[in-house]
Amino acid sequence: SLLLIGVGTAMKNSDYDIIAGKISTGKSIVTVFTDHSRTPIKLSDKKYAKLYTSIVDNLDDLIPVCKGKAPKIIIGGHSASGSAAIKSVSRVERKPDGFIGLNPFD
Repeated sequence: SLLLIGVGTAMKNSDYDIIAGKISTGKSIVTVFTDHSRTPIKLSDKKYAKLYTSIVDNLDDLIPVCKGKAPKIIIGGHSASGSAAIKSVSRVERKPDGFIGLNPFD
């Protein structure tokens, strides 16, 4: 499975490392967190959808363990990214298999 989680604003990178470890311990899950960039994905469902589509379209190259497979793809986010994630679903062609909201805002 592939879990794409957007970050919130009040946590450190190390906090997300802990969450990723707990989510994927003992399971075949790759967890990807979006970054804190100058144009935050967390504030835009359009940007979240663009990132999601880019990852899905290039999955074999970006995450070699997924090569030749069709993993379940779960989206989500913490805080504002949770809102962007759920709103992005209507913008993507390949719908995700699930959603995880970590205290989604709005």
